[in-house]
Parts: sequence; C-alpha cells; structure tokens
Amino acid sequence: MTSCRRLIPLVLAMAGSCRNLVENSSPARTPLIEAMLVAGTPSTEVRVRWLEPDGSIPTDATTAEVVLTLVDGSGTRAGLEPFGAAPGHFRARLAISTGHRYSLVGSVGAQRIEASTTVPSRFTVHSPAGDSLRVSPTGTTASGPFGVVPFQWSSDGATVFAVESGYFVPAASYTTAVAGQLLLFGSRLRLLAMNRDLAGYLYASPAETNLTGAFGVLGAAIEIRKEIIWP
Repeated sequence: MTSCRRLIPLVLAMAGSCRNLVENSSPARTPLIEAMLVAGTPSTEVRVRWLEPDGSIPTDATTAEVVLTLVDGSGTRAGLEPFGAAPGHFRARLAISTGHRYSLVGSVGAQRIEASTTVPSRFTVHSPAGDSLRVSPTGTTASGPFGVVPFQWSSDGATVFAVESGYFVPAASYTTAVAGQLLLFGSRLRLLAMNRDLAGYLYASPAETNLTGAFGVLGAAIEIRKEIIWP
C-alpha cells in the first residue's frame, strides 16, 4: 500500500460534514473532489463524488462524468484514470516534487473545474530526531506502552503539523505550534507537514475549499516516517 493511499482516509474523514455546506435550495448537484499531493510519490489518488442538493450522503461520480487532468509546472499532464474496484476513485500518475506547483483542470459532468496548490518545499523534524526512536514508556494500556517526548519542527510552505500513532499534548492529532510534547504509541510514527490549502479543508470550521466549480480540496503535504522502539 502506497503512502499516498494511506493519506486518503485523512481527507475522506471530512466528507460527512461537507454536505452541510450545500444549501438545500440549490437546484443542482455540486462536485466534491478530494486529493492530496504527497511529495516523493509517483501518483496521487483522487476521490470524486457529488454533493446532493437535499443534503444526503454524497454519491460517487462515474468514470464517464470525470474528465480531469493533473498538470505540473512544466506542463506535464496526467489524466485521471479509474483506480480500484469502487466507483468514484481515480488516480493520476504524475510524480510529486517538493516546492512545485500543480493544477487540476477539466470537468465533472457539466461543471468546469480548476484548482492549484504548491507542495511544501521543506519539512524538518528537529525533535524527536532520527529514523528510529527509542522511547521510555511513561505508562501502558491494554494496547501497549505509551511515552511522551518533546517535539520541534520547521517547514517552508506548510502551516499545520499532523501525526498518526501519536497525539500532541494536550490530546490532538494536529497542531500549528512549532514545539511542544508528543505522546507516542504503537511501533510506527507518521508525521505530515500540510500546506494551507489542505489544512484549511481539514481543520477550518467551516471547511475551506480552493476549487473553482466544485467543493473539496487539491492540497499538498510532505511526510516523514519513524520507527518507535520500546525497551
């Protein structure tokens, strides 16, 4: 499973709230597009659905309805192709590089779509340092030990620092702070530096969109992975 695929649920977790942003009086469906460009990956998964005017659960767009292309700064283009067995899932085979700007153009149904985003150019985790973290447990649960370590990060082009298999103290999965404490558990730690477009969609209330002609996000992030070693 690619790192890009593991990121998709992070975006899709917001989908349930998106239908509340469509006015019930709206006579037409609104495309809902969710995509995260992850630096260093060779492709990007994109979820395309319809926000229904009655506020019901979004429905998947069909392959025939989706004519979208991901374009990098040099003009290299990759059309979205169906991905997997489930409808509404697409993939663009285009390498994602740090500091580069990408655009999504085309249409969903009769709606013309445009969006652009810039991948953060740098993400440095100063603490905890190293690819492998030896953590002394401060407590344990039925699922295993947990420990608290200091964190410090910096980035160019990112505004929010998010984490999996851990929490920022006090318990939160993301922060804008550049230093603090991190509660760790499990054996793998994944850290994400997200750009403003992605953070605005995931964490702003109400959720923000950078798409023209649709709701959702074309956002970008850099990820770092570490192994947690317990005594």
